[in-house]
Amino acid sequence: MKKAIFFFAAVLLISSCKKDEDVCETARYVDDIFTETKRINITYGKAINVSGQEVSLSMDIYQPVGDEFEERAVIIFAHGGSFVGGGRLDMQAICQASAKKGYVAASIDYRLLSISGGFPDSTKLADIVIKASQDMKAAVRFFRKSETDGNVYKIDPDNIYIGGVSAGAITALHAGLMDESDPLPAYVKKVIADNGGLKGTSGTADALNFSSDVKGILNMSGAIISPSILDAKDPAIYSFHGDKDDVVPFDFGFSFVGPIPIIGVYGSNRINEAAKKVGIPSTLTVVPGGGHANIYLEERFRTQLDAFTKLAFTSLKGQVCN
Repeated sequence: MKKAIFFFAAVLLISSCKKDEDVCETARYVDDIFTETKRINITYGKAINVSGQEVSLSMDIYQPVGDEFEERAVIIFAHGGSFVGGGRLDMQAICQASAKKGYVAASIDYRLLSISGGFPDSTKLADIVIKASQDMKAAVRFFRKSETDGNVYKIDPDNIYIGGVSAGAITALHAGLMDESDPLPAYVKKVIADNGGLKGTSGTADALNFSSDVKGILNMSGAIISPSILDAKDPAIYSFHGDKDDVVPFDFGFSFVGPIPIIGVYGSNRINEAAKKVGIPSTLTVVPGGGHANIYLEERFRTQLDAFTKLAFTSLKGQVCN
């Protein structure tokens, strides 16, 4: 009986290793291996917005058409918009590009500020960053729970990544890096406490016990409240930033909501330096002369954008196959 059990366990181990080898010996996760993608919209939970009202949180999920693989890596993206605007369709192009490479990609809605009462101060901005990061954590938990409920999206719960552009990158960075034990300013700690902790209650109650940890972060023109939130156990970071960004600073400076400087933040250059100092895998693709939005739109910056895209997807595959 013991020999039979050992043989059965060995077969399972070899089978699982073969599945990993098959992925890592193909172009999946780096090159386009599918030509079509499909998008579905779902509600991944609810949350209380800045006005105290309960709102639904939506997510668009992109999958490659014709993919038979059963355990696919996931990338969850958050859109930009200075925490006052934007929407999940803003990330459609990068989600489609990811799905063509074999990922399950998602673009989430998250809670936003209302500026009907005027521009926010630093406390209100910190509050919305915490709320947004809680929503992204809820999206991670949604996928992990879905894997235990029949795995309808065919995901690998051990390979979930997050990312975003501008405010979405700020959201992803704080969702992936900030811990309760991090040394933070008193007003930020109060904001976290007022939101029920970093985990919060976004999403659905039956998913709260699932982990919201991720393996990597795609940071496109983002920033963090302080380099002190980085420590050795944090996920890998892959950054892309223009060195002349006048909205979210490349190094250190004030972040803006509209024309108003709100809060001092540390951009991708400081993030990369701090990550390497504590031993977190980190890359930074610098766009010389690049601003905030133009590095994604103008042809003169296409070379750097393509280089970052290739580096990011290659790095993610390296993590999947490690």
